[in-house]
Amino acid sequence: HFFDESIRLDRMAKFFKTYYGRLFFARGFVAEKLGQASEASALYDKASQFLNDNPAFLTQVNEVRRRLLIEKVK
Repeated sequence: HFFDESIRLDRMAKFFKTYYGRLFFARGFVAEKLGQASEASALYDKASQFLNDNPAFLTQVNEVRRRLLIEKVK
């Protein structure tokens, strides 16, 4: 339901979509701190999918994803 654009999300669906996005972000943060960069990157990607319509949180996720890419290149 969260990703089917033909279905309009009600207030609670939007709440849980944001909740899951923040949850994936938090799990990515933990994975990153444990040195699991590829796992963290995958979790941040999943977080961005859930937070795609929430600009404040999406900006935060994208900043972390950019930082991970820069560190990976080094």
